Order: sequence, then structure tokens, then C-alpha cells
Amino acid sequence: MCFFFFSANCTCLKIPPKNFTVQKDGCFEVKYRYECIPGYTRKSGTSGLIRCQEKNGVSQWGESKFECISKILLFLFHFFKRNLYHGILSWCITNDFNV
Repeated sequence: MCFFFFSANCTCLKIPPKNFTVQKDGCFEVKYRYECIPGYTRKSGTSGLIRCQEKNGVSQWGESKFECISKILLFLFHFFKRNLYHGILSWCITNDFNV
């Protein structure tokens, strides 16, 4: 009887899968927040929050642009971007270019 009552409150059942996220099963009534697996982080500008919405009489999860990216790749991107900038700046100064 408890299971029936518990499942009756579940409006949206299966969470849409996303790459590199923690997969959770269970009852999520109105909203759900994605989490990245260890070693990954949320891509800037994306939200992990999705909401259960009714569309054409059917409850379903709204769309999400959420994305998890590798922390290592993110570090390397910023490392090389910074070093490339400083390398170009040094070259310009060494070669007497105005910057």
C-alpha cells in the first residue's frame, strides 16, 4: 500500500540521461538537478535543473542543455590559453611590436 501511495505522487518517472552525470532512479515530483560524475564539472552557462511539465496531457521532463565537461580538459584549455597569450605578448615585446 505504501508503494502505491509513493508512486502516485511521481508525475515524471524516468530522468532523461545525460553524458557524464550521476544516474538516479526514484520518484521526482516536480524538479530534478543533474550532477556530474567525479572528474567532471558543469559546463559554464548550462543549468542542471529540469522541471516536470505537462504537455498534451502527459507529464514529462522539460529539455535541458546541461553538459558535464572534463575537469582535466578544462584545466588544459585555460592553461594553454593563458600560456599562448603570454607567449604572443612576449614575442611582440621582444620584436618591438606595439601591443
